[in-house]
Amino acid sequence: MAQPIVIAMELKGRAQPGAASGFMQAQSKASQCMMLQGQLAAAKKGEVQFSSNVAMTGQHSFVESGTLSFGDGKTSLSFQTIGRGYMAPNPDKLLSAGAITWRIAGGTGELTGASGYITSNFCVTPQGELTDYDVAVIYPRAAKGARKQR
Repeated sequence: MAQPIVIAMELKGRAQPGAASGFMQAQSKASQCMMLQGQLAAAKKGEVQFSSNVAMTGQHSFVESGTLSFGDGKTSLSFQTIGRGYMAPNPDKLLSAGAITWRIAGGTGELTGASGYITSNFCVTPQGELTDYDVAVIYPRAAKGARKQR
């Protein structure tokens, strides 16, 4: 079995209201990106773009789907929520913070056929400034002709 690719990222950007009530959009770029295991040529320079759509499902719960694009954008991952994410104001009320787990639903470029999971811990200011700390565990598609081990 191929070893997973593991990437830790700090992303900074903006969260803003979406087209409809109860929806938001998030856009961010990696300020830091570190390969913890494996290789991904498209991520060598640490260039990562994050884009997502968020739908609030309750006072503190939400679902989200989106894309992480690496390098020139030819290599990307699409993701969607497992269960629900959670977000609530911090005790000092200056930030909202939360967490979510996503399932990798597909990929392009070097990550065509990939699967795996991404966990996110994040905070958002009242002005929409977003800081997101993500860890992705990516299982690349097995090479053609590779045998499954038992």
